[in-house]
Amino acid sequence: MTTEQAEELAGRLAESDLFICVTMKRGRSQEALYGETYKLIGVAFNTLLSAIDELETTEEQIAQIRTCIMFLNDARIAKEKAPEAAVTALGAKK
Repeated sequence: MTTEQAEELAGRLAESDLFICVTMKRGRSQEALYGETYKLIGVAFNTLLSAIDELETTEEQIAQIRTCIMFLNDARIAKEKAPEAAVTALGAKK
């Protein structure tokens, strides 16, 4: 990467709300994306799948995928409950 390319990338990153950079061993994947949420999610998801693919057995792969789904579901539930918790906290103050 030239100095000009690095400066251009740094400028774009500074303007961006989101950034993800991925490098994987054995030259499988190298990506740097910024900005568009759906593209970033795609990179993260593909990186996760590549990492899971490195596990030795199908059972380990399935267990890891289930764990990831569980964490995503827990985060979704916590986010859904957050407004309720704020309302409950406000009601308790009265």
